Amino acid sequence: DIEITLQNLAYCSNQIEECFKLFQNINNSYKYCEKNSKKMHNFAGANALIGKILFEAQMLDEAYQFIKTTNDILKELYEKNECSPFEFAGSSFTYANLFYQSGNYGQAITRFKELIDFCERNKFNNKQNILSMTYNYLGQVYVCLNDYEEAINTYKKIDEIVSKYEENDKLIDERADYRYRIGLIYYKFLKNNQEAKKYFEEALAFLQRTVNPTNETSDFIEVLESYINNL
Repeated sequence: DIEITLQNLAYCSNQIEECFKLFQNINNSYKYCEKNSKKMHNFAGANALIGKILFEAQMLDEAYQFIKTTNDILKELYEKNECSPFEFAGSSFTYANLFYQSGNYGQAITRFKELIDFCERNKFNNKQNILSMTYNYLGQVYVCLNDYEEAINTYKKIDEIVSKYEENDKLIDERADYRYRIGLIYYKFLKNNQEAKKYFEEALAFLQRTVNPTNETSDFIEVLESYINNL
């Protein structure tokens, strides 16, 4: 029973090898059980949980089968209108991010772009969060490939998305973060201090509009001020 297994997992989540064996057995038995929407959702949730545990333990090869299984099941459910687009999009992001973290940048680009296309074709709550996060990670992939022009263009897409929504502290952070990332590209890789300073100053200006700054926001401001003062 998937639900009982999930409860057991809560007690042994620090025993990764035991969890891994447990879910391998469940995966095998699941192939032969009668499938319905509830069972498929439960099974997807179980795979997502063990995949997350393995991913966070940097056991990426072991995490792959669980994260892929989750995504495959939710895709099947979504096509039957038995899964929300947000749930499927979240799973697709995790799947794409796995390729990125594994250094498989070609697959990461493909998966992130497929997710962007899916989001643009569908309407659902919090779509802008998925899109901005996807463009952020896609930009990081291009940086890893030394394709700085594509990275900059990708980061700029974030502003096109979040600027359509009512401003709040979270969106301010996102608009500041992507400017900071572009500034770093100009500073570290393109050696263009003028453009770097421009983007650092823009990022700082956004953060100074934060209504309730957190400790992380304050630390971010200090980093930006340090870069600006040294340029």
